[in-house]
Amino acid sequence: MKVCIRFFFVLAMLGLSNGCFHKKKIIPDILSIIPSNELFSSDQNESNQSSFPTIESVFTDQHLYELFNLALENNLDWKVQLTKIDLARTEAGFVMSQSSPTVDTSFGLREGREKNRDTSFDEKELPKWNASVSTSWEIDMWGKWKTLRKSENQKVQATIEMIKSAEISLLHQIALTWYTLRFYQEDIKILENSLKRQKSTLVLFRQRFNSGLENKTTIIRQEAEMTELLFEKSRVDKNYRLLTIRLKRLLGRPLQAEKLKITPLSFAPSPIFPSILPTVALSQRPDIRAAESRLRSSLFLEKSSQLNLFPSLGLKLSGISMSSSLSNPWKSWEAQAGPFVDIPIWSPRRKHQVRVSKVKVELMEAEWKALIIRAVEEVERSTIAFSTISEQLELAKDMVNQANAVLAVTREKLESGIVSQLELLEDERRLFRAERKALTIKLEEYEAALDLSKSLGLCMIKSN
Repeated sequence: MKVCIRFFFVLAMLGLSNGCFHKKKIIPDILSIIPSNELFSSDQNESNQSSFPTIESVFTDQHLYELFNLALENNLDWKVQLTKIDLARTEAGFVMSQSSPTVDTSFGLREGREKNRDTSFDEKELPKWNASVSTSWEIDMWGKWKTLRKSENQKVQATIEMIKSAEISLLHQIALTWYTLRFYQEDIKILENSLKRQKSTLVLFRQRFNSGLENKTTIIRQEAEMTELLFEKSRVDKNYRLLTIRLKRLLGRPLQAEKLKITPLSFAPSPIFPSILPTVALSQRPDIRAAESRLRSSLFLEKSSQLNLFPSLGLKLSGISMSSSLSNPWKSWEAQAGPFVDIPIWSPRRKHQVRVSKVKVELMEAEWKALIIRAVEEVERSTIAFSTISEQLELAKDMVNQANAVLAVTREKLESGIVSQLELLEDERRLFRAERKALTIKLEEYEAALDLSKSLGLCMIKSN
């Protein structure tokens, strides 16, 4: 009999040891998923790399950073994000509190009689008052709680990285709104000048109509162009007012009536990106690092659920006191102390928990890889857009310069009596159209720059 017990004990220990040394799953290297730097459109030289750039190094508008700081102080959505860190840490503490020793106590009153072997089968009155205390603590034999603690720490880290990503998103929303506001304000001024010239043109055509030099169709055509300009100005003015409300909401001051210090967009210098390797930028992106932390957390959780299938060893201490009178509290008492072993012979819940954790690992890994591929696409598309927009901007500037040159010649000809006032007004309209086109391309340049900055995960200095 003793030989059988020893043989069974050896087999059990071998089975437990075999379970403890299960194969560990390793997270794939992020560089094996991201394409090499040579495949990206931005051909960067690794020897020229400096420290990781920030959004301040790309956009040099100082007033923009005043808006950033104002938003980080007052934006309620941002404060909600910050609260998530405290929630994640509190939830992690709640999970880990299950590994700490527990102490319970109780005190009560009861009425009744007992009849058993201890009373020699005589019926006796039960003590009315009873008090008990117990404490227990599970020893972390296999590292189950240690692994679970690592899982919770990775969850907290994922929350921190997601908050960094939310900050980057907030800053770029403010920047895009700010530059678009500057665009609309300047566009409104161009439209106002264009309306003034169109009114002069319409007056001139009506004079010619009254003199019999123009027909009614020409007057209607010019009035239609006036109506189109009025419609366009109303549309731009509406967008400007709506964006002003949005910017104030992003700054945390939705009902404030302060006047924004908006300067024309055409005066803003073009963004310049410092040299940075795309693989380095993507490996530092907060949303990708958050996905990686969630994957690590799932791996640790899977290991912890597997270790939960093993027997557990703990210590337990309990005591109970009973009395029929409060003046004699020690009529009967009992104390117990010693180790205990919990052996899960058959636990469908624990086995199903292992299967759930394995599927969650597969899901987290798939989401992590998919996010990296999407980030590669974002960097590549925004890089191409930003690099090609500069050529369009130069062409738009040439259009404005050419329109200015033609207008200057027309004015000289008008003074010499070679051309009429109508031709001058038509050349002025061409100039206004060229200026609006150049301004639109300028905004597109900033939109492309902001997309590239966001795809690279650029943030403020204080966030690093």
